[in-house]
Amino acid sequence: MTIDDWENLWDEQCGLCYLCGGDLNRDELNGANIDHDHDCCPKGKSCANCRRGLTCNRCNRAIGFFDDDPDLMRFVADNLEAVMNR
Repeated sequence: MTIDDWENLWDEQCGLCYLCGGDLNRDELNGANIDHDHDCCPKGKSCANCRRGLTCNRCNRAIGFFDDDPDLMRFVADNLEAVMNR
């Protein structure tokens, strides 16, 4: 990813995490992560086809812990919501 590619993605997302909508910090070390499909490119690499967007550290780690599985994330969120609403 070139600097121009990164800047364009930043501008397209208005400096916000594409997952949670929170502010990204371009001045902080790892303040914005490039989320990508890990099945596409080797570790530490990404291409234009597998890049999904810029994420905050929290979201990047969360989707990694759930192996990028939205169904599992929904299942966990539904169960958490159920016990919080008792």
